[in-house]
Amino acid sequence: MIGGPAGPREPDRPDVSIVIATFNEEAHVEGCLRSIFEAEPFTDSFEVLVADGGSTDRTRERIAAFAMDHPEVRLLDNPGRYAPHGFNTGIRAARGDWIFILGAHSSYDRSYFRLCLETARRTGAENAGGRVEFRTRSDGLQARITRAVGTSPFGIASSPHRRQAPPEGPASTSSFGCFPRAVFERFGMYDERLVLNQDWELNQRIIAGGGTVWMNPAIRISYFGRDEIGRMLPHLWRTGRWNAYMWAIAPHSFTIRHAIPAAFAAALAVPGMGLLALASHQAAAVAAAAIEAARARDLRLLPLLPVVFLAVHASYGAGTIAGAWDVLRRRSPVQKPRRIEFLAPRTAAPVAEGRR
Repeated sequence: MIGGPAGPREPDRPDVSIVIATFNEEAHVEGCLRSIFEAEPFTDSFEVLVADGGSTDRTRERIAAFAMDHPEVRLLDNPGRYAPHGFNTGIRAARGDWIFILGAHSSYDRSYFRLCLETARRTGAENAGGRVEFRTRSDGLQARITRAVGTSPFGIASSPHRRQAPPEGPASTSSFGCFPRAVFERFGMYDERLVLNQDWELNQRIIAGGGTVWMNPAIRISYFGRDEIGRMLPHLWRTGRWNAYMWAIAPHSFTIRHAIPAAFAAALAVPGMGLLALASHQAAAVAAAAIEAARARDLRLLPLLPVVFLAVHASYGAGTIAGAWDVLRRRSPVQKPRRIEFLAPRTAAPVAEGRR
C-alpha cells in the first residue's frame, strides 16, 4: 500500500486538490461546490479544479461566479469533453499531496473530506471512499420509482458502496474517492478511451496491481440521479454497452455480477428458457418491490416496480450484448492501442504506458 505522502509541504502548495469534471451541470454544480466549502475543516489549504468540457448551458458562468467569492476554485478547459479527460486535466494541474475525484452530480456530507483523509491515512488504501445515497430533485411518482431502483440491491444498488448498510473494508470500487498523489504515478490515470465506466476500470487496475480500494460507510455522498424512467433506461443501456467495450480492452475489469443482466437478456430470447427466466425474475422482483414499497411507505410502487426492474435489467443486459456484438465485428469505438498516461513526479516529465 502506498500510504500517506511523506516529506514537508511547500509553503505555497495546497495539501489537497479537489478535481471535478463538468459538462452541462448548471442544475448541480453550485450545490456540489457549496458542499465543499460548507464541509468540516479537513486541511490547512486546498484547491478546487473544475475541468469543464465546453458546456453549452450556464455551467461555466455559475462556476466563474462562485469562484469570485472563493479564490480556491479554478476553472480549467477540458478539450476532450468527457469525464476521464476532465479528471486527467485536473490531476495534471493538481498541486496537492491528496487528490479527490468528485462528480458534479453529487453533494458531499460535511464530514466527507475529513473522514476520507482519516480513512486513507488509517488504512493506507490507494483509494478511500464511502457510501453513495441515491437521491432525486423531485418527489413525484416517477422520481420515487427511480429512487427505489437506485437504492434496491435488486435494482442498481448491488455494489457495496450503494447499499443501505454496507460493512467497512476493502471494496471493488469507489465512485468518489480520495487518492494519494502517488497512486496516479504508480498505477496511471484514467483511461481516456472509456467515455463511461472509467472509474470502475481504474479501481480494478489498482486492485489488480496490488493496491487497495477501501469503503467506509460513515463517509456519505448524495448522488442526484435521473427523475424519469425514460431518461434512466437509455443511460443503463449505454452503461451496459460500455461494459463490453471496457472488458475487451481491460480484461481485469470483468466481473460476473455485471454480466448477469446480459445472460438474463439473452435467456429471454431462447425458446422455452425465456418464460422460465422471466418467471424467476418477476418472482424476485415482486419480493424486492415489496421491500421498497414498505421502505418508501408508498403502495403505488408495489405493482409498478416489477415491470420497471424488468425494463432496467433488460436494458442494461441488451446494451452489454450490443456492445459485445460491436467488439466481435470490430465496431467498438475503443479500438485504439492502450496508452494510459502516468502522472509525472513533480520534477520529471509526463510518461505514457509503453514508454516507461
